[in-house]
Amino acid sequence: MAKSIRTAIIAAAMTLLLALGAAFTGLTAHAATSDQPTATEPQVYKTVTVADGITIKDNITFHVEKADNADGVTAPADVEAYDVEMTAAELNANKNKSFGKSLNLAAKTTKVGEYTFKVTENTPPAGWTNHSENKTYYVHVYVDKDGNHTYLITTQNTVTEGKLNGKVDKVEFTNTYVKTDGTFTVSKKVDKGDYTDKDTEYNFKATFTASSTSGNVADFVKNIQLNGAAIPASQIASDGTVTFQLKDGENANFTNVPVGVKVTVEETNRPSNVNSTSITVTSNGKTSALSGDNVKAENVLVGEGTNSVAYTNTYQDVTLTGVATKIAPFIAMVAIAGGAVALYIVSRRRRDA
Repeated sequence: MAKSIRTAIIAAAMTLLLALGAAFTGLTAHAATSDQPTATEPQVYKTVTVADGITIKDNITFHVEKADNADGVTAPADVEAYDVEMTAAELNANKNKSFGKSLNLAAKTTKVGEYTFKVTENTPPAGWTNHSENKTYYVHVYVDKDGNHTYLITTQNTVTEGKLNGKVDKVEFTNTYVKTDGTFTVSKKVDKGDYTDKDTEYNFKATFTASSTSGNVADFVKNIQLNGAAIPASQIASDGTVTFQLKDGENANFTNVPVGVKVTVEETNRPSNVNSTSITVTSNGKTSALSGDNVKAENVLVGEGTNSVAYTNTYQDVTLTGVATKIAPFIAMVAIAGGAVALYIVSRRRRDA
């Protein structure tokens, strides 16, 4: 009886040992990691932070090249390096959200074995900030005898205590796209102002509001130029308001404006004899009209296109009736005097005759 029990225990132990050996063999075949690979083929994900009014014009590419396997297992075949491209159209369609594109690794790895690929972002063109091209991912691909693919993603291509280091869920890059070459113009016109001093200065204020990519308003306003020169500090308030003056027919041209910011323009000293004020607003090439008492242009988006606010003040009509009334008594007196002189001359001629 005791011998039968011992035999059963030994048999169970041998079975368990064989099972553990098989499990261990399976783990080492998958880069000796306790993190199980997934059957979902990885994509490269991109998030582009970009403000309103900006159209992305650049394609972004990611470089994929074969790397040494971290556990020293020789890959079964060479795979040439290649790029994965996201077009400007795709990026524009997915602004400010994560967009994925296949790395196409299954088509590159058809032979049984283990592969490792290094994935980086190629340097974007000018205008991109917060570059993430220095971030590196490693995608480990395992192909079994039945042609099934499994994948594991890490940020390091090293093995410590039998495990791959830096496991992550996905290959992901984030960039910010910024443009600081926006322009904005405020113009002034006086209608029916024939008897208005043409040297009258009209006070304006333009209040800028930050966008998602412009940074702090107090910082970027200092870099804006007005009519080709730096704006004096005395004309800039901490809330992003710039004060300036315009005469009839003059323009205030703002340059170096971060594209995507918004601006509110207001005339602050409208004369009392102005009948109405009208504003023509152009935002990123699209025009609209406003009118009314003390009207102002609010939250005008500064886009890549034309951006302007045209102010027109229409003065009250000035007639000459008031002038004629004031000098009428003097005209009458001259007429009466002239008539008296004429009557005297006629009467004297008759008497002399």
